Amino acid sequence: MTRPGAEHVLSCGLMPEIGKKKIISAEEVANYAVCPEAWRLKYLEKSRSQPAERKDKGHALRREWVATQELSAKLRSYAKLAYLLLVVVVIIVFLFEHNRTPPYFRKKSQAAPGMEVEQENQQ
Repeated sequence: MTRPGAEHVLSCGLMPEIGKKKIISAEEVANYAVCPEAWRLKYLEKSRSQPAERKDKGHALRREWVATQELSAKLRSYAKLAYLLLVVVVIIVFLFEHNRTPPYFRKKSQAAPGMEVEQENQQ
């Protein structure tokens, strides 16, 4: 499936050829993936370049967007690590609690030190 304008690019020879294959640069693919309209204007319409002021603003916005994406990726990895640690702690606590017998199920001979005194005082 081709996007609108792709037939024009292929038919008018705007792309370099090697043998009978058309070559698309990585920059063109990236530009098209981000904004097909900007790609169309740049490669099909051969529109003028933006003024320097707008380019600088665009570059600043792009840097901010990249920084946000990098921070998001870091936070996702930290969240995965925190989740994994939480699961490990829950498993460890469960294993220790499972092996421990509650005091009211113990026999007098198995009672913890100090428990015998309390039981004797209650009788």
